[in-house]
Amino acid sequence: MQKNYNTKLILNALSLNYFQGENMINRYSLLSVFLLLLVSFTLISNNVNAQVVTTSSMNGTVTDSNGDPLPGANIIAVHQSSGSQYGTSTRLDGKYNINGMRVGGPYTITVSFVGYNNQAIEGVYLELGQNLRLNISLTEEAVQLGDITVVAERSGIISSDRTGTSTMISEQTIETLPTITRRMEDLTRLTPQFGRNSSFGGIDNRLNNITIDGSYFNNSFGLSRITW
Repeated sequence: MQKNYNTKLILNALSLNYFQGENMINRYSLLSVFLLLLVSFTLISNNVNAQVVTTSSMNGTVTDSNGDPLPGANIIAVHQSSGSQYGTSTRLDGKYNINGMRVGGPYTITVSFVGYNNQAIEGVYLELGQNLRLNISLTEEAVQLGDITVVAERSGIISSDRTGTSTMISEQTIETLPTITRRMEDLTRLTPQFGRNSSFGGIDNRLNNITIDGSYFNNSFGLSRITW
C-alpha cells in the first residue's frame, strides 16, 4: 500500500513538471512571435519613411576670399526645367539650408552679397533624398559711387506767421481715436506739450487760453467742457 502511494506521488510530480515545462515553452513561443512582429513592423516603418521622401535639399557656407563667413548673403536656386525657384539667406556663421527642392535639374545657383561679385553655378543636379553640400566663396567688388547732391529747404521753427509750436490733428484721427468720455482731453493729449489736468508746457491750465472757433473754454469747473 505504501508502494502504491509513492508511485502516485511520483506520477503527480512528473505531470506537474510536464505542465510547467509546457507553459515555459508557450511563453518562449509568445516572446519569439512578439519579437518577430516588432522587427517586421520596424522594417515596414523604415520602408514607408523611405518612400515618403520625394524632394532634395542643399546646404553649405558662403565665405569671402579670406575664408570669413558672409552673413546675409542671398542664395537663389532656379530649376531650369520647370522654372521653380528656391531662395534663402546665410546665417551669422555664413551657413545656409534650402529644403524641399525638386529632384533633378539642371539648377542654376546664384549667390550675391553687397560689395562682392555675384557667382553663378550652373548644371547642378539633385538626386532623391540628397542633401547636396555646396560651399561658395565670393570675391570683393570695387564699387565706385557717383556724385551725390543733397537739396534741402530751410524752414525755421519760429517764423513771422508762426509764433510757437503746434499740433495738427486730422479729421480721420478724430474719427478713429478710441475714447470713452468724448472730451477735449482725449485730443489734446496727442500733443507732446500736454500734461496732467490739461496743463501745457508745464503751465497750469488756469493760465492757458483755450478757444474754439473764437469761443473761450477756460472754465476749470467743468461748466463748459467740450465733447464731440
